[in-house]
Amino acid sequence: MSAALEIRKIAIIYFSPTGNTGIIAEEIYRQLMSANVRVDLIDITIPKNRENLSNLFNHDFIIFGFPIYYRRAPQLIRTWIRTLKKKERKCAVYFTYGGVTTGVALQDMACLLMDRGFGLLAAAEFLGQHTFNLAGWNLMKDRPNEEDKNLARTFAREILNKLVDKNTKPICFEPLSEQENKKFDKKSRSTRRIIPIPYIIPKECVNCGNCETHCPTGAINIEKFEINRKSCIRCLKCMTLCPENAIKIKNMSKLLEFLKTRHDLSEITLGKKKSKLYL
Repeated sequence: MSAALEIRKIAIIYFSPTGNTGIIAEEIYRQLMSANVRVDLIDITIPKNRENLSNLFNHDFIIFGFPIYYRRAPQLIRTWIRTLKKKERKCAVYFTYGGVTTGVALQDMACLLMDRGFGLLAAAEFLGQHTFNLAGWNLMKDRPNEEDKNLARTFAREILNKLVDKNTKPICFEPLSEQENKKFDKKSRSTRRIIPIPYIIPKECVNCGNCETHCPTGAINIEKFEINRKSCIRCLKCMTLCPENAIKIKNMSKLLEFLKTRHDLSEITLGKKKSKLYL
């Protein structure tokens, strides 16, 4: 039986400030389209797109895609998930990360989705170049590569197989305790405090407004050449958008060397890291 006969419409909803999560979303999209499934590709990096989806769609299945910040999905995404209207439906989720750690992203998101009525049929982790490569790092600079993209296509095919199989059951992850959640909240806040925010060089800025319009949190005031430290999530989307390279960030190479020691991120260890499916 064709998956297209069973599934009317799938949504791929992703948050991708610097492009890694979007690359994987596009691979999944093309694979699903090749199976004659109707698919909506929805980028919620821009705030207004998240607001327009508050009650969540007329789709048979949702595939969520998020980067990992501070061991979990970005806080603004976790908050957004909690606003979704509670309703029984099925989904899959994938994460992209820069090779340091996946933390508790899957466990945490599985709990958030379950609370909103989702049954999680599949999950995945994909390697992508680290966001802070824009600040002097050099982690996973050639990822996602063809191996990662091929696994994304496999992920799409496996999702279709699960949807056709009427005996498919949701996958489960060990839930985090309240104490663990508080611990990771504290770690996220302390880590974020030591990460510098980007800054705008006024004499190089041409006031095109791209950074302000597309900032995921609305943290930028281009008229004042200011970036709000409290609102900024250090996603560095503004740096990738600036046509004049007028937005910079402090070099963080020393922090990378600390993390390499703490997480055993030797060239050998990094070279062994692989994207992974949970089915």
